[in-house]
Amino acid sequence: MPVTRNKLDPAKLNPNASLPFELRLEDFRLATQDVYDFFFDVNVSLVAKGLDRLGACRAFPATPSGRQLGQLRQFKQTPTA
Repeated sequence: MPVTRNKLDPAKLNPNASLPFELRLEDFRLATQDVYDFFFDVNVSLVAKGLDRLGACRAFPATPSGRQLGQLRQFKQTPTA
């Protein structure tokens, strides 16, 4: 599967958020885009080497429910005595 570059949808940011330290929503948008770009570059490099993308492997479950599902799968695969 090809690696696609994600872009943050600015409409998803809360325009009424009360931000500390004179931060702006644009600061969060730029920081989030930097993270997206970093993972895009890492994933392109991994795929070029024939390895799985970070999102495709189970190393980083995205949510607590993802972790619980992983633990449940592991539990189901454990043989009982």
